[in-house]
Amino acid sequence: SPDPLYADNQNYGVEFMPLWVFNLSSNLNNKENYNITLYDSRIHKIDNMVESDIFIFSGINQDLHMINSVQENLRTRYPLSKFIIGGPITWSFHKAKSLYLLKEFDQIIIGDGEDIISEIIENNLNNKQVGKIINNEKRFPLSKSKSLDIPFMSRYINHYYGAVVEVSRGCPFLCEFCDIRILPDNNKSHCKNPSLIGQDVENLIKFGKRQFIFACDNFIGDHVWAEKVVDELIRIQEHHKVYISIYTWVTINIYRHKRLLKKMRLAGFDLLFIGIESFNQNSLIETAKVQNTKLELVTIIKEIQSYGFIIVAGLIFGFDTDQENCFDLTLDGIKKSGLLSGDPSFLTALPGTPLYRRMDLSKRLRNKDDLISSASTGGIKYQTNIKYLQDKDDFVYGFLKFIQTYIDGKFQFERLDSFVNSLNNSNFIKLRSSSGGFLNALSFVFKNPRSLVMLFKRAIIFSKNPIRVYFAIRGFYLIIRSRHKLINQFMFWLFSWSNYVIKYSDLKYEDFDLDCVAEDFDYAEIIPDKYRELADEKIPKNKIDMQYKATVEGLSKLIPQ
Repeated sequence: SPDPLYADNQNYGVEFMPLWVFNLSSNLNNKENYNITLYDSRIHKIDNMVESDIFIFSGINQDLHMINSVQENLRTRYPLSKFIIGGPITWSFHKAKSLYLLKEFDQIIIGDGEDIISEIIENNLNNKQVGKIINNEKRFPLSKSKSLDIPFMSRYINHYYGAVVEVSRGCPFLCEFCDIRILPDNNKSHCKNPSLIGQDVENLIKFGKRQFIFACDNFIGDHVWAEKVVDELIRIQEHHKVYISIYTWVTINIYRHKRLLKKMRLAGFDLLFIGIESFNQNSLIETAKVQNTKLELVTIIKEIQSYGFIIVAGLIFGFDTDQENCFDLTLDGIKKSGLLSGDPSFLTALPGTPLYRRMDLSKRLRNKDDLISSASTGGIKYQTNIKYLQDKDDFVYGFLKFIQTYIDGKFQFERLDSFVNSLNNSNFIKLRSSSGGFLNALSFVFKNPRSLVMLFKRAIIFSKNPIRVYFAIRGFYLIIRSRHKLINQFMFWLFSWSNYVIKYSDLKYEDFDLDCVAEDFDYAEIIPDKYRELADEKIPKNKIDMQYKATVEGLSKLIPQ
């Protein structure tokens, strides 16, 4: 039950398939005994939902209000039905001690569902007494994954612009704010068999899908395995003479693996989400993002982009060591590196993370129920759940000033120009799938009335400013005169820019619900007592110590001696 508004404006009006549904269906025993139907709140109308013995929900924190609204509607209409919820939202709320926000559900499932879904359904159908909360701490081994349920998927796949294939889980890094590391046994990579990934991609290609998301925490957590996957993808595409484009998540250390970078381009990898987070070295050390501190960030970003990749950058403001110049540092870093994408957000303490523990112990958590669903990297109302060290007025007005430059035509043209310049070397590999991607997306937009309205609204708002139009034209001229004439990259840049314009143009001080520490805050509490002692993650002790050491090093200058 995701909010359809997000797909309409931030995803350009196109949707990717909800992978969790097809994953669970693939692992369901005796599914021929059930009549399974998918309801996607982005596509289907709730009024058309028919009665069911069981309704199963999933979502992320931001979906809370939509999930509860749909559940309440269905409960009223079908009071005898059972309502079950799982997914990331239940794990996060469990860690935040906030499962009461899901109290209207008959059963709450925490953890992986693949190996318990059959039992859960059978118990509910047979009215067997089961606990309201099932905490499945045992991770599902991806080595036992099954191919996507093709007969079930075939009923729905044409509703979606792109396909999603889960390829791995886990990440070996230790970022203080990240909740990937705190899941059971998730501080290392667990990888699906490359041949099974190839089989799923091959089946989806047969359904006409050419745009893929490879769902994972870090595709190169095991770079040897990653290369095997890439080799399999190249083989399949060569066999079918059909070429795809892929979006996935990686870490910045991918720059070291030049052979892998080349092969990934040959396999169709186009967009890479990379957590850049900050161009401030101290902030990176504070959050134990040590992989981003090995070399100068701008140099590394340009090296990765030189192969043709678009980096979708994670950018965060509000680290304890951020100074007033953090906004200028970020603008300068974006412009020099040529990052085409990156929606800035504010540091948020995700439940269960070391950052959450540190904020809690130092009494810097904001204890508001309506902030729990904002515990993510960003949010429509600009709420976060921690108290920053920065003065609120300086922080908010600094961000507002940052945004005015960020959406400015001259700045956007300069970042595009830097991106194009980073491609002027022998590394560049043009995707064979590069043509038609945005045309295909537009065909889906025109099928969706809400998305079509948003497209026209986007065009009107953007074109109200003649300077933006001027620099958009200059950007197009730059691309067609460039060595590689990358029209898709131009369209991505333009649509991303227009997203920022829609999201930020009318932003004002009153839109921010942020807070800062009191004037008499004791800075010795930045690293509170028992911060290390209460670390209870199920990862090797030496790794916890490594993160703690980096965080202390980054914050030490702020602590009175």
